[in-house]
Amino acid sequence: MQIFNYSVFSGPIRSVAEAKIAIKELKLKKKEYALAKKEISRKQKEIRAEYTEKVRQRGSKFIGGGGVGRVVRAVQTIDKLN
Repeated sequence: MQIFNYSVFSGPIRSVAEAKIAIKELKLKKKEYALAKKEISRKQKEIRAEYTEKVRQRGSKFIGGGGVGRVVRAVQTIDKLN
């Protein structure tokens, strides 16, 4: 998604007509930014959902146990992958 920065007026606004056009431009910019923000929020929500699902699939593992614990955790990981 791209937002282009352009404006018809770059200097001071001298008439009512110029002011109306500038206000319309600003309203359009506001809508563009709102749409961009919505799209970004939607993507973040999808990423969070994917991560949450991945975390749920991991489950719990055996804690501690030194060398034996490492072997137990490795077996648990292998079992969860299958």
